[in-house]
Amino acid sequence: MPYSPLDEAQIVANMINTYVSLVQTTDDINPGSVLRSCFEAFAQELKKLYSNITDEAAQTQNLAMYSVFKNFALLPAQAAYTMVTLTVTPAPTTDTPIPSGTTFSVPGTNIQFKTPAVINWPANSTSVSVRVVCTQTGTIGNVRAHTITNLVTPIPGLQNVTVTNPKAVITGTDLETEDQRANRFQQHINSLHRGDKNSIPYGAKTTRIIDAYGYVSEQVVKAQLVEGVGSNALYIDNGTYDTSDALVTQCQQVIDGYIDSSGNIVIGYKAAGIPTTVQKALLQQLTIAIKATPKPGYTFAMIQQSIVDSVTKLVQSLEIGSPLTLNALNLAIGNTPGVLNFQLLAPTADVVPSTGTLLQLGANQPNVTAA
Repeated sequence: MPYSPLDEAQIVANMINTYVSLVQTTDDINPGSVLRSCFEAFAQELKKLYSNITDEAAQTQNLAMYSVFKNFALLPAQAAYTMVTLTVTPAPTTDTPIPSGTTFSVPGTNIQFKTPAVINWPANSTSVSVRVVCTQTGTIGNVRAHTITNLVTPIPGLQNVTVTNPKAVITGTDLETEDQRANRFQQHINSLHRGDKNSIPYGAKTTRIIDAYGYVSEQVVKAQLVEGVGSNALYIDNGTYDTSDALVTQCQQVIDGYIDSSGNIVIGYKAAGIPTTVQKALLQQLTIAIKATPKPGYTFAMIQQSIVDSVTKLVQSLEIGSPLTLNALNLAIGNTPGVLNFQLLAPTADVVPSTGTLLQLGANQPNVTAA
């Protein structure tokens, strides 16, 4: 039977019963009496003590449970990393090394990215893709597409080099919270028996492609299992709406099980005898139109990008098959700092995607104009 600490009224009642049984007197113990007040004051302190003991015991139990699994320490903050495209005209006539530590930045901020290793710029190529890592850990490095545009460190032998990040950066993470760890732990427990609707998406999200420098170049961020008669479909997305065939292939291996390079059998997540086919999530573009008025002390330019960021964050948080509701949109826009009032012109109703479909913002969306 689970332990339940006594509340204040129960403590007082027990104290009165014990007192009466011991002294056998007719002292006034009614509410408001001196003796009753003493019991109540002591009961309040006992209640606090019970509460503290219960909280500490629960925390100790949680830590003991996490320690059973060596991989369930709090996940540390991770620096964001991404690919940037460097362009130069004319192309170099010989192979040109891009030094390790070459620095790029987001203009107007202190957010910088550096190359983790020497990269070769091939001769006669006007552009090259380069892996860069944020100099700060955490989500601060998760910047929008085409915002890493400043070359801080000149590249020897090249002039007028331009840089941009074609995709939004989503790889930076903050230190995991206790609630996040508890949720991750619970998902892990649910996946241990494998073969069901909880374990298969969990397994899919363990799929990663590692590049030559040890960085995760692509991973499954979202997954939806659609159970059928005799077979299942598993839809996945890499978080940037451009899932590669290689990620689909690797995820299929994770779900089915495979033999690794050392000859070890790696157990899959699907149920035996029930095929589960991994597919890229279907994409449905959203059109979102908003008119907004700033609060006094704000200009429209000040709130425009903030609204775009709020709506973008909301849409990016949607899972495969999840709808975009008008209520969620209105909350995201209305809670944006500096917004006095606004009008949501589109959509005019909740957007409900079909099975296996992920909603994404269309080009130049959301469209935010002044009221």
